[in-house]
Amino acid sequence: MKPYAIVFTLFLFCATFCFAQKETALKHIAILSSPQMYGRGYVQNGVGLAANYIDSCFSSYKLHTFKELQGYRQAVTFDVNTFPGIVKLCINDTINLTPGVDFVIASNSPAAKYTSKDIVRTTKLRIANGKLIGVPLKNTVLVLDERSYASADERINQVTQGLQAMSYQKNEFKAIVEISNKKLTWDVSERKGTFPHFYLNSPRVPSHISSVSYHIEQTFLPKYQTYNICGYIPGTLYPDSLIVLTAHYDHLGMMGNKTIFPGANDNASGVAMLLTLAEYYVQNPPQKTIVFVALTGEEIGLKGAFAFVENPPFSLKNINFLVNIDLAGTGDDGIQVVNSTVFKQKAALLDSINTTHTYMPTIKKRGEACNSDHCPFYMKGVPSFFIYTLGGIQAYHDVYDKPETLPLTRFNEYSALLKEFISML
Repeated sequence: MKPYAIVFTLFLFCATFCFAQKETALKHIAILSSPQMYGRGYVQNGVGLAANYIDSCFSSYKLHTFKELQGYRQAVTFDVNTFPGIVKLCINDTINLTPGVDFVIASNSPAAKYTSKDIVRTTKLRIANGKLIGVPLKNTVLVLDERSYASADERINQVTQGLQAMSYQKNEFKAIVEISNKKLTWDVSERKGTFPHFYLNSPRVPSHISSVSYHIEQTFLPKYQTYNICGYIPGTLYPDSLIVLTAHYDHLGMMGNKTIFPGANDNASGVAMLLTLAEYYVQNPPQKTIVFVALTGEEIGLKGAFAFVENPPFSLKNINFLVNIDLAGTGDDGIQVVNSTVFKQKAALLDSINTTHTYMPTIKKRGEACNSDHCPFYMKGVPSFFIYTLGGIQAYHDVYDKPETLPLTRFNEYSALLKEFISML
């Protein structure tokens, strides 16, 4: 075969493989972010459905199992506060706000149903000589409207006054309504609070609020059982030297019976990377053992990762390096590498690979940060990176993190960077 024909054949193979890899990733993301997964949270056992899917993928790849686990599964339990039913908020009798779009509720909010025309703005509250003065708070709804402040200093002062007032009569008022121009983001809580707290950002919210009506159905689930999903591919030369790849598969779930937080970028994209890498290494056995761990409970405090390091199915001392993959769906502006200022030689290796191939526009360095699942491993002395992509869509912890708007801009390049990095560890 002539040289140019060989080059063309290799190019065609690479193009076909990369296209197939991205298509496979899109399929995983579409499934994991579909309405049938209920946001991979704790309403309708969405997190369990996602675990089943990942388990089935590991099984189809024929990943090896650890005898210490139940198949690929490691049970993890924790408490979680959920909102499986009605979540409604109405302003001034006629403005019915849309959950997730116009408002979110604090994730520790309790069940509540109330209508109040006793509205107290926190600007009317003052603390003097250690006592609350001004309007009584009993059976009222506190409204904190940050949009009306002339300056940041005024906003901080009024917020401080409001928080102080709440601490003085925290069992007297019925709810807090906080209005701002800040992006709405949600989270998950393992606790149930004593009053509902609403966060609003919508042009539909008027400057004058005369009444507030709300209805929240909430269920607290103690000792909810979910699973880490773990399998491995044995190394051909160094089976006792482990490279661990992690990605959390849980997300926020549902806020009410209609509002789903799909979590396409966070972190269906990371799971898709984990699965496509697993499929690749099954076909291309590595020299060192690679362990693939899909972790649960990240959004509620790294629960799965903490459980894993406390009861690992292998010695953590055998881990050569760990890479935690989260938010893998963009890359327009490159990647950020947490712990890169700690493990400088490994960071230099990443830089060298990227300089040669220009997989990413840039690789930004960052120090220690306990902001994802690498942290419990790092705290146990495991050398690790947490890598996330930069740029592109701004959706994060909201209802707009959807598969149809996730570009996977540099997914193939990111995958290639990881493969070459792993081969040189």
